[in-house]
Amino acid sequence: MERSSRSIFSGFIVITLSVVILGAVVASGLESSCQAKFERNLPVYPGATLISSESQFLQGRQAKYTVKNSSDVVKDWYNKTIYVAISESVAKTGSRGNVWDGEWDVQAASQGGSIITLSRSCG
Repeated sequence: MERSSRSIFSGFIVITLSVVILGAVVASGLESSCQAKFERNLPVYPGATLISSESQFLQGRQAKYTVKNSSDVVKDWYNKTIYVAISESVAKTGSRGNVWDGEWDVQAASQGGSIITLSRSCG
């Protein structure tokens, strides 16, 4: 039994569209998961004000905050807060658990106070 060129082409189109749609659904799900992981247990310094937030599809997210406190005070808070959260999680569960696992950086702001950068890759 021979198939016509038209039916083979139609089948190819259906399969191609199905693969494209499935890829888009999977990518969308991965992006949602990445964003949720960034937000989960995000350690925002008390009184910090969000000044910018960037997200790159399937690559990660970054948020910047400003605070009036010195960078030394803010760095100490992050060191203690994250260390305590990890220590408590390990003591309770034997693992890091849901403790935020992104990167953080604190720099002195030119007008005084500090700029806090929180970032997490999707990897």
